[in-house]
Amino acid sequence: GLDGAIASVALSVGLAGQKVLANMAAGVMLLVHRPYAIGDHVTVCGRFGIVHDISLFDTRLDTTSNVRVRVPNSEIYGKTIDNWTRHGLIRIEVPVTTSAEVSVERSREAIMRALRPFQHLLALSSIPQPPPEPDAPPARPIDGPE
Repeated sequence: GLDGAIASVALSVGLAGQKVLANMAAGVMLLVHRPYAIGDHVTVCGRFGIVHDISLFDTRLDTTSNVRVRVPNSEIYGKTIDNWTRHGLIRIEVPVTTSAEVSVERSREAIMRALRPFQHLLALSSIPQPPPEPDAPPARPIDGPE
């Protein structure tokens, strides 16, 4: 009776204490290594958001849905952390498919025209800019002219 209840309470307190200590140890490591800072755009534990707060026990993110998410530090530390703002700029790759009748050069010209308003961003970038290349040569129609 009473011995079982005391043992059960002691076990619960011990397990809760273990989680608190694990979160605290992970929080110390995150604060020492600083993989992200307040205001950074990150993906942690499959969640994307802006870091609102970092404490010894958890990290709080504001999501794009305007929801504040609390993620325990023990779930973050030792896992992949994507910090999208650490270097200031990111490259976004957009796959483009065009008709086989349109030449690669004509497609490239159309894309570059569409990107012209954003050239100032490309000029600031220290990210190497590879030339756009088609994945494969355009397919020729089976019964089309040679």
